[in-house]
Amino acid sequence: MQISLFGSFAELPADAQNLAVNYRAKNPFVCDIWLQRYEEFILAEHDKAVYLVAHQDDVTQAMLPLVLTRHEKLRFKKLHSMANFYTTVFEPLLNETLDQSAAADALAFYLLNEFNSVPLCEIEPLREAAFLELLVANYTRLSGREVRRYEKHVNRFEVVADDTYESYLARRPGQLRSTLKRKRKQLERLTDGRVDIYESYEDVAREYPNFRTVYEHSWKGEERFPDFIGAVVADLARVGKSKLGILYIDGQPAAAQIWMRLAQTWGVFKLAYQPQYAQYSVGTLLTAAMIET
Repeated sequence: MQISLFGSFAELPADAQNLAVNYRAKNPFVCDIWLQRYEEFILAEHDKAVYLVAHQDDVTQAMLPLVLTRHEKLRFKKLHSMANFYTTVFEPLLNETLDQSAAADALAFYLLNEFNSVPLCEIEPLREAAFLELLVANYTRLSGREVRRYEKHVNRFEVVADDTYESYLARRPGQLRSTLKRKRKQLERLTDGRVDIYESYEDVAREYPNFRTVYEHSWKGEERFPDFIGAVVADLARVGKSKLGILYIDGQPAAAQIWMRLAQTWGVFKLAYQPQYAQYSVGTLLTAAMIET
């Protein structure tokens, strides 16, 4: 197993790029769309993209996208997964035919030799870390250095695989069902009170400014990387992996949500509402509409 380093997505061999394309269906937060937009909008001037590619017989077997950057407070160099606060799940990209043990050993050896002077390598946020645990075990054995795991996020979820929207709603508290019914009627009485859900590239790109309007006037303020969000969500909508929902009152965007699909599961990526419309429970109504859709 050999390891090669590439400094941008464009430099990757074709089969490595195709591996990232295939991850659109598995994890959009490491797919080709996300990685290219990350390079375009998020990498700072002093950051360097580091794509470590494991290949055997000229076939890409695994890819680990990293960033060589500086620690925000201590200012020393560090390696970090090509991820930030927008990333729900980060993971290495693995070919189905991969010999995980051989790839992990080769990557550990490469990291130790090529980045020996970098004192910190941080890979997060992780979901299933089986391959990385192999890499860490090999790195620890080769280097004698300390490796730590820590919990940064906690995800709570309810299994709804066999549910329809109606059966799911029937299990909710009666007060919530009553609120939805009452607030929907209230919304219908308003002039042009409606919910629109956009799922195509063209629609998401066109309506994204309304999302920004809601976000800017919410308690959250301006996005840190608004152009990144707009580009990546529109691109993912083109391949069926994102959608944008907006609730309007009197023609004005009152609440907005972006949902993304991770494997077979849709989840909320970004959400906000304008405080002056809180009396209408606009966030709750929009969430219900997104779930029902």
